[in-house]
Amino acid sequence: HPDEYKKTISSVLDDIKHLTDISNRLLLLARTSAEGPANYSSNIRIDDILWQTREEILKFNNSYNITIKIPESITDSDCMLVTGDESLLKVAFSNIIDNACKYSADKSVEIKIGSSNHNVEIVFEDHGSGIPKDELPHIFEPFYRAANSKSVPGSGIGLPLVNQIIKNHNGKINIISKQNIGTQVFITLPSAV
Repeated sequence: HPDEYKKTISSVLDDIKHLTDISNRLLLLARTSAEGPANYSSNIRIDDILWQTREEILKFNNSYNITIKIPESITDSDCMLVTGDESLLKVAFSNIIDNACKYSADKSVEIKIGSSNHNVEIVFEDHGSGIPKDELPHIFEPFYRAANSKSVPGSGIGLPLVNQIIKNHNGKINIISKQNIGTQVFITLPSAV
């Protein structure tokens, strides 16, 4: 029964890939937690990172609809500069975008970039199932998964990792969510200029 063997091997390979992904995320969470706020020296543009992250996600999830909006009032690209680690910020943004699309019926997220008071502000907004109010305080706890998320594959590592990465960049993250309306994730990072 070669077809059964192929199915079994394919299933085992999927499981290995899933376990490898969880292991890598756990290691990254442990590393970023242990390091704490870092002295990064690279200035990077938030809009560039978001566009690159969008392209990488769409390669594997072409059903996702990811919109990035930059207001016309931002005429100077310097106000989108932050000092940080590009790969870590991509991991954080990728987690937020993936969650927004996974938990939205229309698989879409809108990302808005703003700037004020020497900060770069990013808002990720979806129109998904939302997070129950009583569960919001727990979403940054490792392995915690909201009750309404159990049917969607996940490990409960993503948001704690995002939270730690943003903290390590001296930033802030805030989540507002209403059930059956959607979720907004607000990230504020200190501007490099």
